[in-house]
Amino acid sequence: MKHHLSLLFVLCAFCCMSATAQSITLNGVAYDIDTVRMFQAGPGCTHIAVRMLTHEKQDKPLNAFLLRVDATNPYIHFEEMLGKDKLVGTERPSAMAKRRTTSTSIVVGGTNGDFFQTKTENGVGKPIGLTIQNGEYALVGSTSRRLGGFDDQGKAILGTNWSYSGKLVLADTTLKIHHANYNRGDNQLVLFNQYNGTSTNTNQYGTEVLVELKDGEQWKTNGRVHLRVVKKETGVGNMTIPSGKAVLSGHGTMTTELNKLEEGDDVDITFTLKVDDVKMNLLQSVGGDNYALIVHDGKVEQENFWNEVHPRTGFGATMTGDTVLFCVVDGRQVQSQGCTTKVLGEIMRHYGAWNAVNWDGGGSSCLYINQFGQVNNGSDGSERAVGNAMFAIADVPTEDNAISTIRPHDLRIKLPSYAAYRPHFYGYNQYEILLDTDVEGVRLECDKELGTIMEDGRFLVGQKSGYLRASLGEATAKIYVEVTETNDIAFRLDSILLDNRHTYQVEVQSKVKDETVPVPSEVLEWESLTPEVCEVSAEGIIKAIKNGSGKIAGDLQGIRDTLTVHVQNPAAPTRAYNEITAAQFTAPSGFNPQWNGKDIVFNYAITRAPFLAVYQTVPLYGLPDSVRLEITTDAVLSGATLALTKNSDKQSFAKVPLTLPAKTGTISVATPMAAWTGATFDIASYPIWFNELRFTIDTSTPAGSHTITIDGITLC
Repeated sequence: MKHHLSLLFVLCAFCCMSATAQSITLNGVAYDIDTVRMFQAGPGCTHIAVRMLTHEKQDKPLNAFLLRVDATNPYIHFEEMLGKDKLVGTERPSAMAKRRTTSTSIVVGGTNGDFFQTKTENGVGKPIGLTIQNGEYALVGSTSRRLGGFDDQGKAILGTNWSYSGKLVLADTTLKIHHANYNRGDNQLVLFNQYNGTSTNTNQYGTEVLVELKDGEQWKTNGRVHLRVVKKETGVGNMTIPSGKAVLSGHGTMTTELNKLEEGDDVDITFTLKVDDVKMNLLQSVGGDNYALIVHDGKVEQENFWNEVHPRTGFGATMTGDTVLFCVVDGRQVQSQGCTTKVLGEIMRHYGAWNAVNWDGGGSSCLYINQFGQVNNGSDGSERAVGNAMFAIADVPTEDNAISTIRPHDLRIKLPSYAAYRPHFYGYNQYEILLDTDVEGVRLECDKELGTIMEDGRFLVGQKSGYLRASLGEATAKIYVEVTETNDIAFRLDSILLDNRHTYQVEVQSKVKDETVPVPSEVLEWESLTPEVCEVSAEGIIKAIKNGSGKIAGDLQGIRDTLTVHVQNPAAPTRAYNEITAAQFTAPSGFNPQWNGKDIVFNYAITRAPFLAVYQTVPLYGLPDSVRLEITTDAVLSGATLALTKNSDKQSFAKVPLTLPAKTGTISVATPMAAWTGATFDIASYPIWFNELRFTIDTSTPAGSHTITIDGITLC
């Protein structure tokens, strides 16, 4: 029988969306789409993760992560967020989301936003394009940049061109407001608000007026705002900005009219914001790149796009603007190469975007989902701190931590007879807020023909397809199980090393197409072919008897496999390891190390980073829990590393530092075997192989001949 060796047990799960093959054409090449994950992320929000491979060669992989949001859902609204709530500064999107989330206002998901400044002199983290948060201008950025945002009706807006103007309307004159939260130039008037920080950061050469909204007023980006003067300072600068208020800061010719204002005076500001020549009161805005929209009026841009392959972040909406789409494509990785903005547009158009914009990509690309954090694999290796982000937020009436709805991770799954399957469930409250990604305590039941529920809660597949039913209190769900014929049963391992301090339950597997699924060992009939060496129980648990090699066999309805068992029982609690007999050395030039099986004699000469390493590839005996190194040295050693490899992965060396006292004489140090194998015990790791013992020689060691005696390497 052919053995299927795998270190992972992967269930062959197919959700309802991926049950039907999908395809997409990207830059003229046909791709197959595999939907690997799809679930409700919050009220009106669906997260989808897909993997795409070329149809013919199954290469050029792309991994895309999307969040579709029903903008008409009564609980949902959208917010732009700045890193640490300031125009200058960066923060990871997941940190922004967690900081903003409360018990009744939950950030469901979103992505990183605009491109941002990376030089200190420009203000690291400051976005490049038009930045609006909750109806206030955070930055009137570059007008050459596209934008994505939301108007005061909550409708998604994607803009190619935009323009801004601001005016301070006084009793007998009108002054131009040049910028918001931007360096004040000669003869300029600038509006500063809370997004600039706690103060204006201006010099003393000007006049600054603190203003507040009059009763019933709110900030807007298009229209007239009625304000009242709270305070005026001349020749001071750096005025404090209380939350919710703003400062009008003037220089040169602008100070003449500002100096006439007094506390309690009424003033007005009029803003005019046009997006594609239409006046709009935007509540939120994030700037994009300076190419065309990647999707415009249902058509993917074919000419004016960013024709470089990178990780990408996109934001779009359907024709009506009622459905919003966030999209991230991973890149700069073997598993996902990245894409141009044209390909990003093609992906977003496939998933319903009528208009879409390209936001900052590369290592900044991040899709955040509540309860998961960053769901894509960022090219930096970890989530990058960025200038701003856009999120979908659910505001619910009351705090509710009770699960009222459960939904399975897999709506449909294909399994062979006798496979063991433990389904997982998402848990939601009454408002569809995701509370738990793996709900415990779910009760399973099914018809007898479909299978049985095991004592440990797993589902044992029977002979006939049907629905697996689940319940948690009054919440119910079901999973359709398609049962396939079992025609291949195999053990995960061909052979194992065992001793009388450990037992091993045989890991049995079956196959569905190219996927591996576990089969409970209890359903097989077991036999030891060498009972004098090892025994096997009815549950498939192997016990070592005496040293030697033996075999056990398992049978499931005539399908049979065998496993070789090598037994190495320790004769005592510890065992001296003395099999380094053909060692080789590496050392700096001139050390000339010599080896007699125990002593290492070498000529020490002062050099940069002096070391001495002995190496040989030989297996360690049995299944030790720890390794003790004992040496005697007349050279001062500042440290050592012991390199061992697992039998299951002989290409990867685990080099573990051994802390040695910086002294001569006898030294003993013990280290748990888990330092090399990891915390989770896996029988496949054994035997452990010795590779290298490296000593770091302290530079205080005098030049000349020295000896390091390996008194013992003891296995405990």
